[in-house]
Amino acid sequence: MNKIVVSGSLAYDFISTYDCPFKDVLLADQLDKLSVCFVVSKKERHFGGTGGNIAYNLALLSAAPLLIAGAGSDFDDYRSRLDDLGVDMSCVDQFSEVLSATATIISDSKGNQISEFYPGAMVFPGRKDPSSAIRDAKVMIISPDNKVEMMRYVQIAKTEGTSYFFDPGQGLPLFESDELIEAIDGAEGVFLNEYELELFRSKTGLSEAEIVEKAHWLIVTMGAEGSRLLSRDEELSIPVVSPVEAVDPTGCGDAYRAGFLKGYVDGLDIEFCAQMGALMGMFAVEKTGTQNHRFDLKLFMDRFSAEFGA
Repeated sequence: MNKIVVSGSLAYDFISTYDCPFKDVLLADQLDKLSVCFVVSKKERHFGGTGGNIAYNLALLSAAPLLIAGAGSDFDDYRSRLDDLGVDMSCVDQFSEVLSATATIISDSKGNQISEFYPGAMVFPGRKDPSSAIRDAKVMIISPDNKVEMMRYVQIAKTEGTSYFFDPGQGLPLFESDELIEAIDGAEGVFLNEYELELFRSKTGLSEAEIVEKAHWLIVTMGAEGSRLLSRDEELSIPVVSPVEAVDPTGCGDAYRAGFLKGYVDGLDIEFCAQMGALMGMFAVEKTGTQNHRFDLKLFMDRFSAEFGA
């Protein structure tokens, strides 16, 4: 039985550094005929995508999941990496006609960013039916991906009676109100950050109380302020775990979700699950990129005991 199924994007992240402010090159009165080149001093390629990030973090916790995603012709090294970590890749469709999704991010000396995202295989048609994998799961997380596929997975999970968490993330603006309501109706939980919660409420007209009438749990991550967990009967506040050194917050939310899901699939108390999520987020923040942190389970448990006394 595949205890955890993760659906979501797989992407390569290209992160570059431009040593001057963008405003030195971008002339406000000339933007209608823009032609610029940023000569960057540093460029790195990282493994990314929400599905890949969550799967990676679950593998660190010895809970390597089955991953459902679309990948391109350039995916071989990423596939080998996840294979080596024990992630079940049998439901990753690799298409030779297209490249994998790619995010390109240039940051200037003031912290401003210019980004480009190419969805590639994420929106390529022809993915296989993952019903049998979802049927066998104890829990599934439906994270940012092609919207059509996300809604398909919602329907499959409902049909198969599989508990699922819905995590629309940065894809939230693409959903219509009725789609969002359908997606959370009957869900075990919904993951949103503070901004996404306000956007979700704006699009659907639902209050927090109405959200948890449809989904069992609403989990709201709040960056340095920790997280909130709401159900019909209770509200919990979970503090952030402070890193030894905060290097890069990118991927912190994906790590949180993995820690939470590991606790959930092991049948732990919901507060304990969120504390595991908070600790996973801390490990991610201490490294650049979304999949460059490492630890063994003893270190994880020692740090958990130090933070939460368990």
